[in-house]
Amino acid sequence: MAHVLNPILRTVLNQFDQPTQLGNIQPLATPALLGQWYDLFGAHPSERQRGQIIQLVVVYALLGDTHIRPEDPHDLAELLQQLRAGNRDQRLIYWRFLHEHKLPVHVLIDQLGLAKATFHRDMKDRLPLILDQAADCLLSILQPALQLERPPVPSHLYGRSQWLVEAQALLNHQRHLCIIGAPGAGKSASAATLAAAWQGPVFWLSLLPDLNDQIESCLPLIGAFLQHHGAYNLAQHLAIEGGKLNSNVALGLIRRDCASLPAAPLFCLDQGEVMLNQPQHSALHSFWRALAAIPNLHLLIIGNQVFSNDLPTITLEPLDSTALQAWFNASTTAQTDYPWEQFLALIAGNAHLMRIVMVLIQQEPSLAAICAMLEAHPSVGYLIERIITMLSPNAQQLLTVLTSFQQPVPRSLWPNKDLQQLEHFELLQTGYHDTLELWPLLRKHFWQQLSNEQRQPLHEHAAQVHAMLGQWTLAAEHAIAAGAYSQAIIWWFPQRHNEIRAGYFGRMLHMLQLIPLDQVPAREAQTLAIGQAELARFTGNYEQARAGLAAVSYTGSTSIRAYIRQLEGDLWEAQGYIEQAMASYERAITILDTNQQHQEAILHVKRGLMHLNHERDFAAAHQAAAKTHFIAALLSAEIADEEGNYALALQGYQTALDHACTLNDQALQARAHASLAIVHARHENPQAIEHFNVAIRYYHSIGNNVRVARNQSNLAYFLVAINQPHEAITLAEQAYSFFKQINSRFWVSLNAMTLADVHLSLDQYPTAEQYAQEVLHYEETGHVPFGVYILGRVATLKHEFDLAERYLQQSIQLSQAIQDRFIEARVWRDLTKLFHQTQRHTEAKQAIKQACDLYQQLGLSKELDRSLQLAQGYNLQLIAG
Repeated sequence: MAHVLNPILRTVLNQFDQPTQLGNIQPLATPALLGQWYDLFGAHPSERQRGQIIQLVVVYALLGDTHIRPEDPHDLAELLQQLRAGNRDQRLIYWRFLHEHKLPVHVLIDQLGLAKATFHRDMKDRLPLILDQAADCLLSILQPALQLERPPVPSHLYGRSQWLVEAQALLNHQRHLCIIGAPGAGKSASAATLAAAWQGPVFWLSLLPDLNDQIESCLPLIGAFLQHHGAYNLAQHLAIEGGKLNSNVALGLIRRDCASLPAAPLFCLDQGEVMLNQPQHSALHSFWRALAAIPNLHLLIIGNQVFSNDLPTITLEPLDSTALQAWFNASTTAQTDYPWEQFLALIAGNAHLMRIVMVLIQQEPSLAAICAMLEAHPSVGYLIERIITMLSPNAQQLLTVLTSFQQPVPRSLWPNKDLQQLEHFELLQTGYHDTLELWPLLRKHFWQQLSNEQRQPLHEHAAQVHAMLGQWTLAAEHAIAAGAYSQAIIWWFPQRHNEIRAGYFGRMLHMLQLIPLDQVPAREAQTLAIGQAELARFTGNYEQARAGLAAVSYTGSTSIRAYIRQLEGDLWEAQGYIEQAMASYERAITILDTNQQHQEAILHVKRGLMHLNHERDFAAAHQAAAKTHFIAALLSAEIADEEGNYALALQGYQTALDHACTLNDQALQARAHASLAIVHARHENPQAIEHFNVAIRYYHSIGNNVRVARNQSNLAYFLVAINQPHEAITLAEQAYSFFKQINSRFWVSLNAMTLADVHLSLDQYPTAEQYAQEVLHYEETGHVPFGVYILGRVATLKHEFDLAERYLQQSIQLSQAIQDRFIEARVWRDLTKLFHQTQRHTEAKQAIKQACDLYQQLGLSKELDRSLQLAQGYNLQLIAG
């Protein structure tokens, strides 16, 4: 399916040398889509200047440069030259569209240096894909989803002059102000008046439940606002971190950004009551409360309830009779043919009702008739229906269409003559960058009156408009409401990371909950599971995300399956389960390695056949065959290793080593030796030492220092197991030092474990305790039980038996929590020794039985024999199978 902007992009490219014409292409030439680029040549660019902006951003999109910003230097001629000298896709676009697209086909083919058949195939198949990719890049450059909200345009406020003076003084001198009042009292209009008088930049945000009521939804908007005014710290960090930023870090960045602004900004939060009395909003409430502590920032909170007891609060009372009389007299020439006191009682100071009356009185000049409506039909709904009947059929149709849009949309998308009547009755309000939306009260009521059948085509139309504007989450929401679940996923999933960065986090969560998984194909269900897992780092729903991934973890391409395993590892790591995370990452690597080996083997076979059949180069053909055999042997050995068939694994790795030696390839030999060493080490065979040393030597020679240190770590661990402590210390210290330098916490902790164990075997208790404490400091979940175990052993050797038992029992609990049976068995065996020393023979017998059972389950015969010998030495009469 072609990108929705593909036709518009083709139009731009076909008229590229005519910037004045480009400046009229809708909706691309609108400030809503061009965003911050719209002001590149000033606040009100001409048609030609808009066209020049479009030329720049389109060429950047064709070059794939999505990190460019309006304030950077730009040279269109140089950019076009880069396209002309670029890769095949860029040259194709340049010669087909941007240079002389009226060239005869044969000249065009010569300029591109392509065969005729290749050229025509590219025109049919390759060009649409290039344009789709360029459209994605274009939206990444423009970031149209980052639409900052604009304060409502303040109308004349009657009876509020004294209140405004008091509010403005509080806001100026105390820097913070909360406005509270009943619905319809005019809080938002009054706050907008304060904002309009502010001598500095104004940020406005209206909270909406389940849509933007998360810190992650607010931060991108605040970052975009600060960036628009020349402060980039928050925006840059959000871009680097993919939209996820610690709130304390974010507050520090906002403080730095605000300090750099020439005038203090005003942050306005409307509908602040959304975050009150809800536990899930406590973090958001704390965040906005913390903004009040930033020196060069003024805060205005609007809501129905007190936001914070320690912030100055001012109440907005309903309009009194004098204010309503002034409003009426200023807005109409109609006579008050109705008792004014009774009219005031019907209005009850509600600004919304008064606004409706001011619209109705333009068609019904009799106040008495309007009051009769209010008495007969006290609901706002009836009055709104009367307003709608005042509109022309075209204006009514446009109003119906606009009801489906919850956010401002570009004015240029709608016929101006129909908009004029809606504006005449003040049923529209303007938004950011020449956008508009329906009066919210009108939109909400009218939408509620529509049936599901009437709403479906409106949702379909709104989905297409939002997609055309690059607002993928909003497009997906409407597509879901129209029942087009697959279309919603196709639109949203490729753009999800940009949507997170644009602050649509809350809406994305809400959207995913609306998709019935039993009504989407397996591929889309997998896509949703991946999206939910990615969002879990914001929500903390790790278990649910992992369950979703488990259902799809064996479907899809190799890269998708590996990515699912990577996400699974990320979820484990976020919960602190490092061993499980490492296992998931290892499975991802195995999937990729296996696929890479498969592809590599195919390529070696093909290359070998070319050497054999075409070049008759038998030596090269033999080499290709040997590499293919190496890959096949290594893969077979890894499968056998995973299955626990160690004899077959050894045989496969040895075969792989033989082929690597034939090839005289040290990298392949090192890989085979390292694999052989690990298999031998599991069975405590001394051959492991030689294989480790050869692997280390080869990795040294080819400069792979990370692999050197990893093999040193594994060898040191093995040397401790076979009681060669001095040799183990040297290697473990070298690896420990290397991983310290590169700040690899996992491997530093692993070597600290080895060093703690080996120093304990040499009766160097203080050093052993020091390394054990370092293991605990790094908090690697898989290593913590061992660190606690070492502390228990040291306490045992010091005859501090109560302390030792607490440590060892804690180590067992930690081992069981992460299902590490090897460490658990080792601790049970040492606990046996403690119980024997303290004359608790029954407990000693139970402990050694636990150790034997675990070693038997693990298939570690030598460890089982050692445990049985210990039981026999203690005369525990243990019977083990």
